[in-house]
Amino acid sequence: QQPSQDEDEESAGKRLEDVERDFEALTLDNVLQRIQALEEQNALQKEQLERMKRIQALKKENQALKKENQALRASQEKTDIVNKMRLGVFDDLSSGSVDLPSAPAVLGKITCVAFQECALERLSDRCVAVKASAYKDGKRGNPGPSNEKRFDLKGREVKSSAIQASHLIPHSYLCRTDWAAILQHTLPEETLKSKDVVEKILFGCFDEDNKYMPGIAENPYNFINLVAQQAHLDQKAAIMVLPLLCPQQQCEWSGEGYQAILICANQEVYDETVLRLETEAIGKNKSGHDQVSEAQVGEKSRLKEICEPMREDYLIPSIFPGDMEKLHQALEYIEILLKDVAAIQCGQELSLEELLQNAGISTKSARCTSLTKVAECEILREKLRAEKMVKTFKGLESTTEEIVCFRLIRFKGSSPEEAKVQRHRAPHPLLLSLRSMNAITNHCYGDLANNVTRLLLMSCYSSLDEGMDFDCEHCLRIAFGLEYDEEAKYVMGRDGPEIVYCNSVSVRSSENSPEASQFSAEKSCGSGTSASSRTTQDSETCAASTVPRDLFGGSDEESVPG
Repeated sequence: QQPSQDEDEESAGKRLEDVERDFEALTLDNVLQRIQALEEQNALQKEQLERMKRIQALKKENQALKKENQALRASQEKTDIVNKMRLGVFDDLSSGSVDLPSAPAVLGKITCVAFQECALERLSDRCVAVKASAYKDGKRGNPGPSNEKRFDLKGREVKSSAIQASHLIPHSYLCRTDWAAILQHTLPEETLKSKDVVEKILFGCFDEDNKYMPGIAENPYNFINLVAQQAHLDQKAAIMVLPLLCPQQQCEWSGEGYQAILICANQEVYDETVLRLETEAIGKNKSGHDQVSEAQVGEKSRLKEICEPMREDYLIPSIFPGDMEKLHQALEYIEILLKDVAAIQCGQELSLEELLQNAGISTKSARCTSLTKVAECEILREKLRAEKMVKTFKGLESTTEEIVCFRLIRFKGSSPEEAKVQRHRAPHPLLLSLRSMNAITNHCYGDLANNVTRLLLMSCYSSLDEGMDFDCEHCLRIAFGLEYDEEAKYVMGRDGPEIVYCNSVSVRSSENSPEASQFSAEKSCGSGTSASSRTTQDSETCAASTVPRDLFGGSDEESVPG
């Protein structure tokens, strides 16, 4: 029995070992399976993570593409708007006829402060008016050249002779005479309205100390700085600058800054006067990058948002109701004044030709050079007298899909606080309005394409011939600075005014030059008039109110050749 028991124990031990081995094998297989399962699960998680990363990257890329597409859409939207924009011209304005008043409604009732001051300074009987015969040879005062920087209508500093000083009241003696009646109606008292005082204001005079007091045409507020002004302001009357001031404010103006609207006859005038449309402000407008729905594109609210930065320099009446109101106000103000001026000019007892004859400046040679100018003015006045009406601009007429813009000019005042402001110094707003009336009548009654003019007030719209006397003290002081000599004689040279004679010595021109030859001829004639029928003193009627010289910039060496 003992051996049998041992065998059983041995057999049981073997079975236990077998069971243990089987258990170990099963446990190892289970662990391996679990490890494999974990590895598979880990790989799947990695794949899912990579997929999520790719999805997130795609989402970011999609967002970037959306932003880029939105920017492109906004940019295209701005481009489409800019492509629709253009500057407003005369044909964009409706016109209509208004009755001429029996008597001026404003002028004659409201005193022009600046003109009154000029009249009071010249009221003394000891102030002697400068007559036509003395106009060229009168000794001038010497207040000294101005060092003030000059700017054009866009606020650019003037350094080129291309930007010219343009007279509002003409430089021409003959043309200036035609403005006398208007001047009279802006003065309050009969004493100040006298022919003697008006002549002193227009042409200057000498005070009791024999010091020259310049005429109003040489006053700084009688000038604007403009490219190609001879062609477009004088000859074609193709530019309007409408002050945003009511008639009373214009008359009572005393040097303050103000705003005005610039309108040209056509796009070519804008191009040639370097006053083209500038749309850079729209490109810099960050609001244009906001999300834009399809429904928003083309809506006025969207247009307002995009075009808002343009309003710093432009009126956009079709988009902004406030701008439309400003435009209509400016046109209403000019209409009020236009009716008065037309009534004054048409109500004069003497014809323009008779007026000039009485002034002693309508000589035979003057009639040769100014016949067309006088005749065209008379034709218009006869028409207005017969119809008892005058045409004027009434408002914005254009119904085109284009966005019409009007240049807004900001003039600075004459106060010391504004001296360093980089803007054009304010001209007299009433003078701007008077000049703008020529543009209105020329558009409504003339034929710009065929050079047929119909001006309400005479202006210098012929060229200034080389060799012709030139004596605008304001222009000469700008051109020559400290070199200006009030005793010298100046003529129009090839490139601008030149000094020809000083203390009996020829300074600028050679003995055989056209200028010197003409001056010699004048002296031999014993008068201040030219020996040539084309360039007499009276033919100053053809003198342009421009000085095509580097008037406003550059060094003395550039402005005054040695």
